[in-house]
Amino acid sequence: MYSIFYVSRLEPIIHNIFNDRIQPPPPPMIINSNEEYEVNEILNSWIKRKKLEYLVDWSGYDISHQSWEPAKNLKNSQELINEFHQNYPEKTMSKGSQSSPLERELLS
Repeated sequence: MYSIFYVSRLEPIIHNIFNDRIQPPPPPMIINSNEEYEVNEILNSWIKRKKLEYLVDWSGYDISHQSWEPAKNLKNSQELINEFHQNYPEKTMSKGSQSSPLERELLS
């Protein structure tokens, strides 16, 4: 066993002074008869098994609930996705200087 851990998984202890008042995470919104959760921020992206995925920080949830989601699951978060790619254009780039045809297709 290694004593290695990711810094992104660390967070300070915040003691709840109101022990009986733990605020539950927000419920999902209903959009077109589907349950959906609000995205706070897109943190990262990668290509996994030829599919584009994003690391999502969910609004109202702590860091332990961040998850990798396929791009198809984030259709209502296009503005945040565009902002992410504008701020981090290299995140979905191949090792070369230009994106691959697959990446261009997935991002279009």
